[in-house]
Amino acid sequence: MPVRVSPCCRVFSGLILLSVLSGTATAVAQPRPSGPPPGAKRISAKIPDSIAARLPKTPKMPTGDQEIFTQRDARARNVLGYFDCLTRTVKASREGLLGTVPAAAMLICVQEKREWRGVVAEPVNQMPGIAVRAQFAMRGKGVLVRDPVDTFTVLATARGQRRAVQAKAMSSGPASLSPVVLPYDSYLEVLYVPVPGATNTTLFVGGDSVIQMAPDGSRELGHSRAAPPITPLTVNTGTAGEALIRSTQPQVPLVSELVAARALLPRYRIVKLQSGDYTFTLTRTAAPAVGPADGLWTSAAR
Repeated sequence: MPVRVSPCCRVFSGLILLSVLSGTATAVAQPRPSGPPPGAKRISAKIPDSIAARLPKTPKMPTGDQEIFTQRDARARNVLGYFDCLTRTVKASREGLLGTVPAAAMLICVQEKREWRGVVAEPVNQMPGIAVRAQFAMRGKGVLVRDPVDTFTVLATARGQRRAVQAKAMSSGPASLSPVVLPYDSYLEVLYVPVPGATNTTLFVGGDSVIQMAPDGSRELGHSRAAPPITPLTVNTGTAGEALIRSTQPQVPLVSELVAARALLPRYRIVKLQSGDYTFTLTRTAAPAVGPADGLWTSAAR
């Protein structure tokens, strides 16, 4: 979907002309040498490693249907992990497992070394601008931890969460859209998708829209101009243990459609998602007692 991104930099170039005058003689343009003077050494321009390490990485744009699918499915996995983390952290807070939560604190979900953690974060007037008061790790049924956590990621996610609440989702319909804040190397992404139902009996797709922000969440870089309409999803269950759903897309399914497919895994061993050109088959590989089930995709042309 198109995202309007303001340019981050402009390059200016200038040309300085030098005239050499000798006494009262008329200036004559001197021919420019075609190469370095004799004996000169060529030195390759190189950005020092100390500076290069601080530069943001340029995101690699996917090319081809398979790469686009892989990127969208990675987002779908993160969306389900985020929803699961948020749901369980809120429940733990209501049960008093997180202790006293300050009135100004926010409940934020971040990934730390591939583990989802629900974080109680409170704004403070000293660096880095936020303080972590409690952490609830998604280990087993969930556990309170004091492990180190990247406060930069917590701060950026908190800023993205505030922007997500202020912004207006691009679509409206029968399902509620929830913002999911996901940090990447060179930007912060706020993704709006329908929330899967607790029993997965009613699923919606569409509404996918994006806000891209600076890596630290300090400013907005771009915002989707449009989003797919929100529509209810029909789940066909003609074969025992299998579910079939159809994508609204001719080729690669939407992120929200991949979220819906993965949300069905706890109930069905196999979920097939058909677009106009492909059949994508998701086979369950693990079904933990709590948390999202995992699975592997295969694809075939229709």
